[in-house]
Amino acid sequence: MTKPLELHIILDKVRAYAHTDTVREAILALSPMTDVVAVNGALDDVEETDAVIRRLGTWPILPDFDINDVFDEVSGGRVLSIREILVVLLFLKMERDVKEHLAKAMRLDLVGPLLQGYKAALSDHGALRMSISSKIDDDGVVFDYATVDLSRIR
Repeated sequence: MTKPLELHIILDKVRAYAHTDTVREAILALSPMTDVVAVNGALDDVEETDAVIRRLGTWPILPDFDINDVFDEVSGGRVLSIREILVVLLFLKMERDVKEHLAKAMRLDLVGPLLQGYKAALSDHGALRMSISSKIDDDGVVFDYATVDLSRIR
């Protein structure tokens, strides 16, 4: 006798491994795949990503990092705090590291269509990263020379 799929139980178990609210919400929004072609495509994606992890190790991403709240603040037009600017800077550094990781995987011929698409979707925010880094250090200390006015005050 077969039992019906209790998707909510499976999703709750998978959700326990999520490190951020954004991922937990995405997991709860999942639905079963019934198209064999789509399922096979998803399995190919898993195999492609797994091959990169087996060869190069884990991705250069903090496991519990979530920047969506900061993006929401910026979208709302609010000025960011020093802490939020540091979160953006960390995101930009991880973005750079992921691009370098993907480039290395491509040189080793480990990258297929899924990861090629991700690499193409990543923007180059190097100028923004360098601009922020030139004004503030990783601990949130604003450099004396960050602005002309600040230079005069200090």
